[in-house]
Amino acid sequence: QMANAKAQMEAGKSALSQQMANGEAEIDKQAMTLISTKAELNDQIMQLQAAKQQLQSTLTLLKAVQSGLEELQNQGDNLAQELQTLLNFQQTLEALEQMRREFQQVIDAVSSNIELPEEEIAAAIAEIKNSEAYISMEAAWAQLMAQLAAYGVTPETLGQRIAELQGALQDIQRRIADLAESLAAEGLSIDILGPTITEMETNMQQLDDGIAQLRAAILQLDSGMLQLQDAAKILNQQKTAGLLEYSAAAAELAAGSSTVNNALMQID
Repeated sequence: QMANAKAQMEAGKSALSQQMANGEAEIDKQAMTLISTKAELNDQIMQLQAAKQQLQSTLTLLKAVQSGLEELQNQGDNLAQELQTLLNFQQTLEALEQMRREFQQVIDAVSSNIELPEEEIAAAIAEIKNSEAYISMEAAWAQLMAQLAAYGVTPETLGQRIAELQGALQDIQRRIADLAESLAAEGLSIDILGPTITEMETNMQQLDDGIAQLRAAILQLDSGMLQLQDAAKILNQQKTAGLLEYSAAAAELAAGSSTVNNALMQID
């Protein structure tokens, strides 16, 4: 009976060791799966980060082009507006100068008429200058002079300023054309530059979301790894406790066997 009990105890101990070994093997297998999956996720994060870096570089370049283009267009619009205003002034100036010449010709003709007394000449000239047409012309002339002064030009420098504006506007138009050509080389155009940047910004956000999701998944894997470590710890504790129980039982069995042998010896 002692031998049978000892054999059963050894069998139980062996079965316990096997169960514990199987449990440890399963934990190790799951741990390796988690480690492999985590490595794959980290690799995907690196790929997304590389794609994001490349996209960010392109996006930064396109935004710089867009900013430069908008600045050129604004400058061009301002120059075109000022140019058109000065061209209108020039047209008005030419019309008023023509009117002034015509009035002056009439005044000169009256002044040079030797058949008229000086009193009649003075009265005729006064009548001309007091006419509604002459007064309107002089008022328009005064207004134009004030407008020219506000733009920093005079009748003498107006043509020069117009030429400068035309040259500056042509330079801006050339630079815009150069930007358009550079964009065309990349398969883009000025018209689709804005929508392209918006689409790329959306893609950037999607990449950020994808990276965040992968990192969240890694945190879950780390949590699973901690759970496996806890399971392994519990398994080791159970294994130790079981072996201690079997050791205690073996000790009791050995003590019982010794007691029986002593009794047999006394009987003999």
